[in-house]
Amino acid sequence: MPHADRITAAAAAAGDATLMREASATDASRVASVARLRAGRDPAIVAAALGLAAARAKAEPKFGERAATLLADAEGVEQASSLAVAAAKASRFAAAARPGDPPALDLGCGVGGDLIALAEAGVAAIGIDADPLRAWMAGRNAGVPAAAARIEDLPRGALACRLVHLDPARRAAGRRLRGLGAMLPGPAAVRASLAAAAGGCVKLAPGVDRAEAATLAAPGAPAELGFVSASAGGRSTLVQALLWTGRLAGTATRSASLVRPGGVLHRAGEPSTDLGTAPPAGLLLVPDPALERAELLPTLGLPELAPGLGVLTADALPADAGDAAWLTAFELLEELAFRPEKVAARLRALDAGEVTVKTRGRACEPDALARRWSGAGEAALVVLVLRLGRSVRAMICRRADADATA
Repeated sequence: MPHADRITAAAAAAGDATLMREASATDASRVASVARLRAGRDPAIVAAALGLAAARAKAEPKFGERAATLLADAEGVEQASSLAVAAAKASRFAAAARPGDPPALDLGCGVGGDLIALAEAGVAAIGIDADPLRAWMAGRNAGVPAAAARIEDLPRGALACRLVHLDPARRAAGRRLRGLGAMLPGPAAVRASLAAAAGGCVKLAPGVDRAEAATLAAPGAPAELGFVSASAGGRSTLVQALLWTGRLAGTATRSASLVRPGGVLHRAGEPSTDLGTAPPAGLLLVPDPALERAELLPTLGLPELAPGLGVLTADALPADAGDAAWLTAFELLEELAFRPEKVAARLRALDAGEVTVKTRGRACEPDALARRWSGAGEAALVVLVLRLGRSVRAMICRRADADATA
């Protein structure tokens, strides 16, 4: 369908409240249900309504109340930053903006998650996307100008003196791609855009190779590689890597941000993996994945159980609340050799109910063991199965913060 027709259909669907209510209640997998919805209506508009309804349902975790009126497609929602994560990024754009700056550009704006946040932070911005439908959606969602264009076709002069956010495509056939060579646009276009802009932020997959990501910045230009995690329900998930350049870069070369309901934690420094080691103490401490990926664990001043393991230990949480907030604490109850039957017996003796198994370095199959070890008792326990040198050890623990989930 031509782009103009896609936009027309999407606009008509979004503007028909009755159709959208019915589409939201329709099971799109049932032919009869879809046929009833289509009766007497334009099939293209009905298809757009069903797609929009599915996208809005998918968008609720990222967009909250705004999802009910969001213009989006399901894939666009998957690729979009959550509003909380986008707001954390937008605050840096707002701090770096100067009087007289031309509007910032959100290149590869998708359905507008970051564009919405820029607008709400008071940053004048324009959305650009290669897909005309998504550019239209982003502009409507954010209430700012948006246009359809390929990033690689933009004249470099159009980026001069601007702050830019770039979100290269990283998906194909429903799978997330790895490696900068798979980006659309490619690394050369991204490098050229960053070199031309006053400051840039490139959104990358959280598993990006750190050394490879740094090559996107111009030699000698200020650059900072940051990692972002989002916390909800007591769990923290690594969601983005960000390369900040020019005016948007901090003074350190690495940073970690933890976006959580109470606000955003941020830490910056120089990367290091020199932690030192120590035998298990009273607490086993699992750091936030953003801090670990940023190689900033030494800023906590705590040893790890084995080189490169990333599980720290101490007798108590750090006194500094800012340090403690990066850690999930487990009280160590028992340590024993990893023999599943023996571990199961000790768990029964400890009145185990639900058991969660965590591991590093594929030392075990955690889901299978959790099912095998969970019992009918009252105690919610956690078993960390860890490789320490040549041996694999089972650390039976309970969460030190009882109100959080394992």
